[in-house]
Amino acid sequence: MDFDFSGGFGKAELRKRLADQSLNLWYEPDRLVGLGCATIGTDAFPLPWYFSQDFGDLDVLNAFIVSANDEPLLEQAHVNGKQIALISRDSVTALGNPDSTAKWVEVRDHAGHTGCMLTDRLRSIASYRMTASAIQAKWRVTHFNGW
Repeated sequence: MDFDFSGGFGKAELRKRLADQSLNLWYEPDRLVGLGCATIGTDAFPLPWYFSQDFGDLDVLNAFIVSANDEPLLEQAHVNGKQIALISRDSVTALGNPDSTAKWVEVRDHAGHTGCMLTDRLRSIASYRMTASAIQAKWRVTHFNGW
């Protein structure tokens, strides 16, 4: 099983990472399942579904998926800010270098609108993802990647 692009792989590495409470990995599979899956042929499926999508020239390291339906893109970082657009489970691009602890992040949508969204409504495209594959007639997790 591969874990990242930095050489992390194998059962021992999985045990080590699951034991590291700062990574919170025990909760990631539940979060991934809630974001749906796609298929790769007939013998593999990635979670979340958007990991198998073609985002064209989108910079996935600065991109987020809006994790719900009808999330407002607001003119100001305030719940009562003027609504610019509603975005449902689509990608947006972060402007600048967003702070992961901030309540709001400034983003641009596909139509070119810029505004603010609540950080907890966004999920980095590059964050944790998982692939299950059929191996000898059994489904197994074959990749669990993320930063």
